[in-house]
Amino acid sequence: MLGAPVLFLGISVPSDGWHAPNEKVDLDLLLKGVETSAYLWGDLAEHWRHAPDLPRRPNRSPARGTL
Repeated sequence: MLGAPVLFLGISVPSDGWHAPNEKVDLDLLLKGVETSAYLWGDLAEHWRHAPDLPRRPNRSPARGTL
């Protein structure tokens, strides 16, 4: 839709059973995932310079009688 790259970072394992009646999460694994995400954002900000050309929407004035 936007033509922007997508990055998905999973921080759980299938046995956690997310959204199941008996779901659980290993806090150590969750915190490592949070730390990994922080390093990833820092690395992307420092090294990734590609900015995709996204299609621009035309400016549209609001419909009459709306804010």
